[in-house]
Amino acid sequence: MRRLSLSILIPLIVLVIWGVVNSVFFWQTLGQNYQQALATEQHNLQQFSRQIAFVIRHSHKQLLSTEGETDVVHLLDDGSVRRLLLIDSKKKILLDSQMVLRGKKLQPDLLPDFSVASYTQTLNSGALRQVNSDQLQGQRYQLVQWDDENHHIQSGVLYLNYNFSARWQQHKLDLLKHFLMQFGVAVLVVFILAWLLRRWLVNPVLAMTCSADALKQQQHPLGHMVKAHGELGRLYESIFGIGQMVTSSLAKAKQDEQYWQYALTGSGNGVWEWHISAHKMIYSPQWCQLLGLEPDKVEAEFYEWESRIHEDDHDSFRQSLDQYLSGQIREFKHIHRLLNKKGEYIWVLARGQIVEYEGNTPLRMLGTLSNINEYQQTRQQLEFHYSYDDVTGLVNRRRLLIELEKRLQQRHSDHHYGALLYLDVDHFKNVNDLFDHHIGDALLRLIAKRLRKVTHHKGIVARVSGDEFAILLADLGEQKQTAIREALLFANKVRASMVNGFQIRSNEVNLSMTVGIALFPSRQGSAYEIFRQADIALYHGKESGRSGSHFFIEEMATRVHQRHELQLLMRQAMHSHDMVLYYQPRYNDDYQMVGAETLLRWFDSERGWISPGQFIPLAEESGFIVSLGAWIMRGACRALKQWQDRGLPKTFTTLSVNVSPKQFHRSRFVQETLAIIHEEGCDPNLLELEITEGVLVTNIQETIHKIQQLRDIGVRFSVDDFGTGYSSLAYLNQLPINCLKIDKSFVDEVKADGEHQGTIISTIIAMSENLGLDVIAEGVETDYQLQFLKYRGCHIYQGFLFSQALEPDIFEGLLFKDR
Repeated sequence: MRRLSLSILIPLIVLVIWGVVNSVFFWQTLGQNYQQALATEQHNLQQFSRQIAFVIRHSHKQLLSTEGETDVVHLLDDGSVRRLLLIDSKKKILLDSQMVLRGKKLQPDLLPDFSVASYTQTLNSGALRQVNSDQLQGQRYQLVQWDDENHHIQSGVLYLNYNFSARWQQHKLDLLKHFLMQFGVAVLVVFILAWLLRRWLVNPVLAMTCSADALKQQQHPLGHMVKAHGELGRLYESIFGIGQMVTSSLAKAKQDEQYWQYALTGSGNGVWEWHISAHKMIYSPQWCQLLGLEPDKVEAEFYEWESRIHEDDHDSFRQSLDQYLSGQIREFKHIHRLLNKKGEYIWVLARGQIVEYEGNTPLRMLGTLSNINEYQQTRQQLEFHYSYDDVTGLVNRRRLLIELEKRLQQRHSDHHYGALLYLDVDHFKNVNDLFDHHIGDALLRLIAKRLRKVTHHKGIVARVSGDEFAILLADLGEQKQTAIREALLFANKVRASMVNGFQIRSNEVNLSMTVGIALFPSRQGSAYEIFRQADIALYHGKESGRSGSHFFIEEMATRVHQRHELQLLMRQAMHSHDMVLYYQPRYNDDYQMVGAETLLRWFDSERGWISPGQFIPLAEESGFIVSLGAWIMRGACRALKQWQDRGLPKTFTTLSVNVSPKQFHRSRFVQETLAIIHEEGCDPNLLELEITEGVLVTNIQETIHKIQQLRDIGVRFSVDDFGTGYSSLAYLNQLPINCLKIDKSFVDEVKADGEHQGTIISTIIAMSENLGLDVIAEGVETDYQLQFLKYRGCHIYQGFLFSQALEPDIFEGLLFKDR
């Protein structure tokens, strides 16, 4: 149905109201004017009749003349009196305003409106009589008297027939014209009002309505504002602003919904809606697709979901859901496994929240289901890597410490003892040097397998690092001595399990283990402290010759503390010149000095002389050997340059410097060595670098390349302590080395009693001759050893028989004694 516009309705209502009010006012005014006009006419009629009566009484003759009658007619022209008659007592008409009946006898048929009865009554009683057919017209009968010619008093009746209708109609017409004029003005005002309403009220309201309709239909509102004034203007501006804001919000919400739909589709998350009281479910297509189900075949029931939950996860799922519905937890979130169409369980994450309540009772719940199968598998892998060793599958150090902390808490409460066994595979590095790291990893797995078999649920086996393992024995009884005995027996059992060799590439590898043992609980009760104690006991076992079981005692910790202090002092000593380079001469058969080995000596003001056997291993362990080795090489090259400048004897051909494996295997070793030689300015042909056998079998191609680069500028290479390591003869033939050094341990076997004949020495010398290498014997201390070496073909010697290591001044005095 079409609705009237306010711009028409309001003015129309105003016009109607005005018309009704004005009509009431008109009729009220008309009534009042009617009564006033009637009273006025009656008064005028009365005055007129009195005036005529007065004239008749005093001017009888003139009035009754023809001229007088004419004057009366003139008096009646503008009045309401239609006819005037003067009738004497004999019913003779003496005066007629129409000048028709004068002098005639009164006959009733001559005057239809004349009442003879009223005439007679007026004449007899003398009372005034007025007969009204209605309020606007009637007849007036008035007694008049006059003197005749004889001065006799004559009586008659003055008859007036009056009618006020014409004058009243004119007056009413004037009132109507006035009313119509007001109505015209009112219509004009109404039109103006309608225009103003259209402009100031209807258009803004219409614009607001259009905006509201547009918002209702989720369309854009009007693009521009309509002018409005006053409170309505402010209201429209507010509504227009709200409309723009709502439109912007709707647009953003629609955009967010598109993003959400896209993200939901792309992520594969399924949406579910649960009508709780009805036990009805709505599953989105993505939810069904996540499980490989067809949407039209999925029952709209909660049981469809619940029946697919893995039995191990079902109870926790129900518990979590019930806690959320009862308000015990703020968020429903649960990870569980669901059975898909293929009959496989996949990991999912369910989230949801209540979106509708009735009072405090939840009615409807909405949520998502996410496939986290890959995430969960990755998480399990990460958890495995976090707690287990990749190579052996054993518990790692991190997990071992966690388990140890748990056992410590238990042992503090039940007062039972436990033990941590720290195991190290002796000389395992040699296996990696001989073969490769893949073979080393395979051997580690075999070791782990044996350790599991020996332990057999009595404890936890862990791989700590590299070739180090640990076994946690949780319960060894309440008595400490019993615990010590049980731990020692178990450690020996572990070591015995390593007696049988391991088959590696058709080769049998025999290994031994050193074991450090720490009992717990102890005064230092943390897991890290127990672990440290076992590590200290293991280190003590290595220092004591390996292949044994050693319990931690406090004196061991003291020695470790001293070692730590020694490491700190070692760094200071290198820069404070407490460390000094000594030189041990080498001689030939003619007792001529043909070279020297650079050796490091350390004198501390508080500790005195500190043996290289103490601080060199510490430097190797801490990595300080790299800086220390470079410092030694620079000092040796500087001394060599100084000796060159003084004029070296022609027989002095080499100054050797020991290079540690860590120093040699640095990627910049060659560049750093070349830089030292260049900066110090010594002759590289006089420099010899001593390397161990372990260097030769590690990355053989890289080793050859490095040696060759330095050989190209004249630097010599010798293999120190040859025969004590695992060098391969095949590799030895490829290496561009110059010399082999027979280790002191082989020279010591050469004794005058003939018990040992130095077979190994003979073999080394013969091999050197075949390979075209020089050979040097270390540790020559007796003349018998010297003669044996000469006889076997070794002609360069180094040892106390000739000289011990000398400080620089004494060595230089000996070197330049003939100058």
